[in-house]
Amino acid sequence: MVQGDYVIFLDADDELHKSALEIIAKLIQSNHIDILVYNTARSPFDSVDLIPFTVPFSDSQLLIDSEELKVKYIYSALLSDVSFGIIGNYAVRASVINNIRFRKDIIICEDLLFDIEMYTRADSILCIPDYLYFYRDNADGCVNSFNYKKIEDLKKVFDIRKSLIEKYGLKGNYELILKSFCGYVIYSYLGFIQNRKLCKEYV
Repeated sequence: MVQGDYVIFLDADDELHKSALEIIAKLIQSNHIDILVYNTARSPFDSVDLIPFTVPFSDSQLLIDSEELKVKYIYSALLSDVSFGIIGNYAVRASVINNIRFRKDIIICEDLLFDIEMYTRADSILCIPDYLYFYRDNADGCVNSFNYKKIEDLKKVFDIRKSLIEKYGLKGNYELILKSFCGYVIYSYLGFIQNRKLCKEYV
C-alpha cells in the first residue's frame, strides 16, 4: 500500500543518483505536477560502462500540460523504438496510478503497458534532462532469456500500441512499432544464445 503522495520505482539491481530524491522532491513541490520524467543510464552485465537511455525530448526542461502536447511528445515516444516507457525513469503522483496494475498474463513489456495507461491519466508532466536512475543488467534475469511466450506477449503489446496510433491519429508511427516488435524478438533470441538458458520460472 502506498503511504506517500508520490511513487518512484527502484529495482533491486538498480541505483538512484545520490541526489535523486532531493532533486525530485524540489521539482515536485515547486511545480505541482503529476509525473516527473528524468533520464536513465544502463550498464550491461558484462561491462562497467554506462549507456544513456535518453528521453527523446530531454535536451532541456519541458512541461507537458495539454492533450496536444502529450500526443506530440509522450504518446509518440511510447510508440517509438527509444527507451521510453520503462519503470524507473519517473516519479508519479500516487493518485494517478491508483487502480492501475501490472498485467499478470504477460512476462515482457508489462512496464510499457502500465506506463501507457499512467500517462493517459496524467494532466501535467515535467521532463528534465538529469540522469537520476541507473539500470543494471542482470545476466540471470528473465529479460536476457528466450521464451516462446515472450513472442506471444510482444504481439499483444504490438496490438495495444497499434490501438494508440489509431486513437490519436499517429499513423506515421506504425513502422516504428513494427520495428520495435521485431527488435524485441531479435534481442530476446540473442539473449538466449548468449546466456544459453531459460528462466526456470517460465520453463
